[in-house]
Amino acid sequence: MSAPWAITLSAHKKHRLEESPLVPSLILSLPNNRLAAYWNSVDAKDEHREAIVDQRLVPHFGATPLRSTMTLPGAVECWKHNVAYTENQMASAFRWVPQTSPAPAPAPAVVSPSTVMSAIPTTYANVRFRSRLEARWAAFFDLVQWRWEYEPLDLDGYIPDFVIEFGNANRLVEVKPALQLTDYHEAQAKILNSGWAGPASCVGAKIGRFSYSDCACLGSELMDHNQSTRFWSPWLISNLDHEPASRIWREAGNAVQWKARR
Repeated sequence: MSAPWAITLSAHKKHRLEESPLVPSLILSLPNNRLAAYWNSVDAKDEHREAIVDQRLVPHFGATPLRSTMTLPGAVECWKHNVAYTENQMASAFRWVPQTSPAPAPAPAVVSPSTVMSAIPTTYANVRFRSRLEARWAAFFDLVQWRWEYEPLDLDGYIPDFVIEFGNANRLVEVKPALQLTDYHEAQAKILNSGWAGPASCVGAKIGRFSYSDCACLGSELMDHNQSTRFWSPWLISNLDHEPASRIWREAGNAVQWKARR
């Protein structure tokens, strides 16, 4: 059995646990009038833990994430239920609420990255891309030896930027000037509404690092695409760590450097 999903919350919110769509496997009473709740897992993966705990359980219960291996001095068992859940069950029962940073103080000069960035058409590998960022991702795909096609098909009201050969399937990839996972909402909605039934990912303007792993985080990916439940999770590459991925990303940038006209 995999490590459980866990949260801690005020004892005043115990009624929320009692009304939970999926009953916790274990509830502990902690000092300082707090509770710890655990949902045992059948198939939890570390790379999906943030999508379940931070983006579902935490906002649903108004709680704080808890590492399931953490020792809790003074904890007293007050509820135990012999049940375990799959990632699919957790994703279905608890609504996804992406993490957002606190809004900054109003300032006339503050605008979103997509507003201030104007795309620079760029040619790479004899293909004319609509933006230098798209060309950079094509160069990145070449460097990691993932075959790609640029704007290869028309979907319902939407033309994807890439389809790449990844694993044993064709994967749709959408490129956006995003700096964090919450910047992908519009692109994710396009993909979900396009009729595409296969694997899909959104990538942005940098290579990220995931809090539970050294694996490179390239963006977000659509999970369980063949199931009735579909949810977005960080796109982690298990055989590519953050540091070498960042070096490859810089090399891809060098391949498509903008040069001023003379």
